[in-house]
Amino acid sequence: MKKKVDIKTIPLLKNYTSHSRFAEAYRTLRTNIQFSVMDKKFKMLLVTSAGASEGKTSTVANLSFTLAQTGKRVLMLDADMRRPSLSKSLSDSDTTGITGLLSNFFGTMPDQGNLGEIGVDDLVRLLGFQKKTGLLTIKSDQDELDLFFINGVMKDIFLRSRVADKDLVNVLVLENALTKEQARLVKSRHQDTGQRLEYIVVNMGLSSDEVLQGTLNMYVIEALRVLSKMQQGEFFFRELPESNMELNISELVDLPKLYKQAHSGREELPYLEGRIEDAVIEISDNLFLLASGPLPPNPSEILGSSRMEFLLEHLQNMFDVIIIDSPPIPVSYKH
Repeated sequence: MKKKVDIKTIPLLKNYTSHSRFAEAYRTLRTNIQFSVMDKKFKMLLVTSAGASEGKTSTVANLSFTLAQTGKRVLMLDADMRRPSLSKSLSDSDTTGITGLLSNFFGTMPDQGNLGEIGVDDLVRLLGFQKKTGLLTIKSDQDELDLFFINGVMKDIFLRSRVADKDLVNVLVLENALTKEQARLVKSRHQDTGQRLEYIVVNMGLSSDEVLQGTLNMYVIEALRVLSKMQQGEFFFRELPESNMELNISELVDLPKLYKQAHSGREELPYLEGRIEDAVIEISDNLFLLASGPLPPNPSEILGSSRMEFLLEHLQNMFDVIIIDSPPIPVSYKH
């Protein structure tokens, strides 16, 4: 987290005596807001205006400072990307900001690397943000998994290190869902083609959907448990056309739902959360700023994206209150 305390042009209450009318006005505003949300969980407040130069940015800065005086950790978020007055006053021109986070860090990922520096949950999130299609392989000393993504959605997971006795065909034979003769046929085709056993069983129609669904759910849950424990190792991502994906189990298994269930606790996001924390600037005690960042060609699309939704969600975990400085909202008058 950067330290920046050079307040240039925006007046803050720290520049006025506690008995001034200016300070009293913002303390009254703070009290009125607190009373209006007494029975609600107050986390975010957006400040806007009908036009430019109406004191919106000063209100954000001073209301935030007043709230910070109560001991709350307060973040000022500059979402006025075309006229980022708050950012220009309180940060440097090369600050990463919102757009830097969403485009540079959320919009790119290495093709390979080490777990620990970037976590499994980071990788899944980044592939989702970028709508990638391809194969993510994750290896540790004990296990190896393949995760298949189509347009950023996990569609299949395969535990390569599963012991042979527990492969799909053997389990289906034990459940009397496949005969031994059918099992030999499947394994013979597997040796000839290299195709996965799941793919062969599904496409040959050797087992009913109900039985196959139950077994595949069990397989996916086991693989996700292994995945959730992988904190050390390597990862490799390779983009592939959708036609190269052997098996799409989404009709039989709700993999995204099972993935969420496997993460009953909070996501482990060392990479993404680290980049967010690095972009936040400390202004004074309990008062912080996330600047707007470089001007994008499409501010409304940036602010309405899933990446922005994720960013706001995690900023709420970091701060008690977020005050958003937004662009003016023009009002049309009828005569």
